Amino acid sequence: MDTFVLKVAEMRELDRWTSKEFGLPSRLLMENAGRTVYQVALNFIDKGEKTVVIAGKGNNGGDGFVAARYLLNNGYDVEAVLVGDEKDLKGNSLINHNLFASSGGIVHQINDINDESIEILIESADLLIDALFGTGFKGKPEGIYRDIIELANESNARIISVDIPSGIEGDSGQVNGACIVSDATVTMGALKRGLVLYPGKALCGDVYIADIGFPQNVPFQFDTKMLKKEDLRIPFRIGNEHKGKNGKVLIIAGSRGFTGAASLASLAAAKSGAGLVYLAIPEDLNDICEVKLTEVITIPYKEEQELFSKIQEISPDVIAIGPGLGREERTVSITKKVLNLDIPLIIDADAIFALSKINSPINRDDVVITPHPGEASFLTKKNAQHIDKQRIDVACEISSNIGVNVVLKGAPTIIKIKNGLTFINDTGNSGLAKGGSGDVLTGFMAGFSAQMHNVKEAALLAVYLHGKIADELLEEKTVFDMMPSDIIDNIGKVLKKML
Repeated sequence: MDTFVLKVAEMRELDRWTSKEFGLPSRLLMENAGRTVYQVALNFIDKGEKTVVIAGKGNNGGDGFVAARYLLNNGYDVEAVLVGDEKDLKGNSLINHNLFASSGGIVHQINDINDESIEILIESADLLIDALFGTGFKGKPEGIYRDIIELANESNARIISVDIPSGIEGDSGQVNGACIVSDATVTMGALKRGLVLYPGKALCGDVYIADIGFPQNVPFQFDTKMLKKEDLRIPFRIGNEHKGKNGKVLIIAGSRGFTGAASLASLAAAKSGAGLVYLAIPEDLNDICEVKLTEVITIPYKEEQELFSKIQEISPDVIAIGPGLGREERTVSITKKVLNLDIPLIIDADAIFALSKINSPINRDDVVITPHPGEASFLTKKNAQHIDKQRIDVACEISSNIGVNVVLKGAPTIIKIKNGLTFINDTGNSGLAKGGSGDVLTGFMAGFSAQMHNVKEAALLAVYLHGKIADELLEEKTVFDMMPSDIIDNIGKVLKKML
């Protein structure tokens, strides 16, 4: 379950089922959670250093009190700060508060940050354990909560958060106002969305998944997971392949001023192993592309009829359409006709704009669309900022409405398989935030699809590898000088390690 990413409601139901139906008491789950926080804390604290647990009134605070008790019982200098009134504690949180206090632990109860002794205590800490809010937090920390979060962040202490840094919304990763900035986060049972979506991902530090006793076999269908190497299939060759057997890619791309997009996509398709790569380009731009592309076959065309006649002759294994194609009526017309072909499709860039004009479901398993948030706004009528904040839900919505596989590009990229799982990719870095990176991804996808005859598997491999190359390039480049062409040039080095 450690690769699945759960919503807050899913985690609550799992917790409830484990206690009520599976028979593992909730108090034991809290004990296991707090003990794991303690074990992680040992990596951040030495004997003689000071730990302060900042606890809220809910279960998150209860986990913090368990961790405090283990530290105390093992000879560490630890005190706790309860933000709120002791009388508001209930259930397991109250029990563990009392256990820590009865073991000799000091608990400071505060409702006002103006208590100078609390400021001194937090400022003197070497380690802070943030157990203030849990994953269910929404909104904006105010009053004492805002003040203590700011005080914690201003201290020189290392910070470990329980389940999620306080102030991050568990389902979206959004932050409204003050938020703990952690060195590490110990999350219970499984990852939460807020830990893998920005800005939350950037604020949680190293993430540890605590095994607190949830059974492996549960009566729930979780549908979102992190994309891992184990989820990928790489094209296999026995040794006697010829260029036709390694797949034929047709890329329909390019317009005046945008031959670079067409060139990058074509080269990426060739570099990913496709046996033959064809680029359909407007006739007046053919000379430019022939100079740029010595290992790609260009197909110049004047009219749509000429283009589709040549497509019939080539009989490609996959078509990628859109990079630099232009947002003209001709693009809409070509896209509409391509959709009627019984050939796997990758729809990108300007062809996505065209898709929004066509405005009808596709309902095909062998089609992938690859929007970034701005392009996704054409399809959803929602602004790019909203899409970026709700990227998992939006990817699922587009897939359901149009009936296709969706690669919603960005940080992180979301891959929604039609009627299947949703994958979150955590490879890649901001070096990819540059014009042309998406064209390279489209080319990789097309090249792998031609060899694997499966656009879904090709999409997963292309997205993961695209980001992995960018990560490994940081050994020799920075995020500033990394170029899309560098991603193409270095595919072999990274792919070789994965074979």
